[in-house]
Amino acid sequence: MAEVLASKYGMNPAQVQEGHDRLTAFGAEVGMEFHFDRIQLGNTFDAHRVAAAARGTGAEDAVVKNLFAAYFTDGELLSDPEVLLRAAVKAGMEADTVRQALDGDRYADEVRADERTAQENEVTGVPYFLINGKWAVPGAQDVETMGIVLNRAWERAEVRAN
Repeated sequence: MAEVLASKYGMNPAQVQEGHDRLTAFGAEVGMEFHFDRIQLGNTFDAHRVAAAARGTGAEDAVVKNLFAAYFTDGELLSDPEVLLRAAVKAGMEADTVRQALDGDRYADEVRADERTAQENEVTGVPYFLINGKWAVPGAQDVETMGIVLNRAWERAEVRAN
């Protein structure tokens, strides 16, 4: 992972480690444990399809958290359908629903649309937050910074609504 990041962003190993240390500290603030040495790189398209299947349901947040934990904490391969099934079922999704989402090309259009939105917004990495379709927050931010951005977005939305 460190080599891929260094190559992709023109960084040296110390800069990559610095970023990992910062993300680890931010994660600890919100109860997320990162183990960058365990990460297995692979295609995450199906993981995004499972997240799309959960969108708008009571399991959505837990599915996303479980997928992140599988990847960043446990070092599981997100292209493995069994990993995806386990993470989604643990979050409260029905196993049949998850299997149906992974069969064929269900939710592929939604994921491709998300990818297009990312390209249009010139997203080059994750995390990346787009709040209310207008407020871009690239990179990992501490809890205080995210709170400030969310409050400003909320205040501006209320001003426009009145």
